Amino acid sequence: MHPRALISLVLYAAIVTHFVVDAVAFQLNSPQPLDLFSGSLNPTNASVLSIFSRQSQRCNTESEDEHATALQSDNEKENWQRAKCKGAELDSLQRLTREDATAKLNRDSEAPYHDANWVVENGWSESELFGKNALIKYALGDALASINIPPETGRGSNNRVIQWIQNAFYTVSGKRYPPTAAGFYNIFNPVDNFIGCYYNFGPQSQLISRMDEVTPIPALSRWSDVIFQGWQKLKGDGDGPIEAPRYIMRIDVANFETVDTIGLALNFLTCQPPLTGREKFDWPLWPGITFSTAHTKGKVIMSTPNMLGIAWMLINRKTRFGTKVVTEITIWRSANNKKHILAKIEDA
Repeated sequence: MHPRALISLVLYAAIVTHFVVDAVAFQLNSPQPLDLFSGSLNPTNASVLSIFSRQSQRCNTESEDEHATALQSDNEKENWQRAKCKGAELDSLQRLTREDATAKLNRDSEAPYHDANWVVENGWSESELFGKNALIKYALGDALASINIPPETGRGSNNRVIQWIQNAFYTVSGKRYPPTAAGFYNIFNPVDNFIGCYYNFGPQSQLISRMDEVTPIPALSRWSDVIFQGWQKLKGDGDGPIEAPRYIMRIDVANFETVDTIGLALNFLTCQPPLTGREKFDWPLWPGITFSTAHTKGKVIMSTPNMLGIAWMLINRKTRFGTKVVTEITIWRSANNKKHILAKIEDA
């Protein structure tokens, strides 16, 4: 067996083992689902109004003030300015029609339609997992209740856990390459139009982790494209218009750039009472802080790696979704000290 193929198979086995052990552990030890809804919100009657208007917003996120002391180094200042420009561009592209977005990009903004065969051709396999605790284990009860999403996954639930593994050979420019062992694990709720994203490592990330600078990535490799293929299938497939997700939750956020950028945004906020040092570093507990993308700080957060894929999925699917935009981004820390992001999607 080719050494690269052997490495890929070992990595794939490790990923699968991780999730099997994880599922068993939480099946045995997780709290009852009702315990997670002990707060004031009830999953059956929670309002679906704006999180921004519903919660008691502790911080002024609309202020464009940028305190000089919030940015400690030239590198932070450069990163902040870059994020402002990038976020504003992404927000603008989401709000434009396909024709105007195409003109701005100097290329067709719309991704071409691909059916299920394209997935197989690029070495991906899809399967459904049936554990009940994929969401419960992250202590997301109040957050899920606020948008009317049940915490249970698997059989009997509208929350379907779909795994995509890049575990087969693929071809680029006529040459075959071994699997990258990339994995995307996400929760799709096509009834309530929700996606929860909790374990995602693409082909590029996998190749970088093994210091492979030679192997090209498969044509189907971006998170936004893989997620859309899954959503499209659950919404009836075909190339006609389909409903877009209303909410996308990035669960257990660990990307350094995302965390650092949101940390800068939190440093700029004026809050009553003021944010503690821990809240700036680890983020506040739910209901967290909601940023409108109509203002600078919301646009900056849109530019982060954990939000980029959401923006591009909307930019590249205007024919399928209509013109949609992320209007609010809520960040918070759950009781088990995991960081999370909730994006609200509406008509532009």
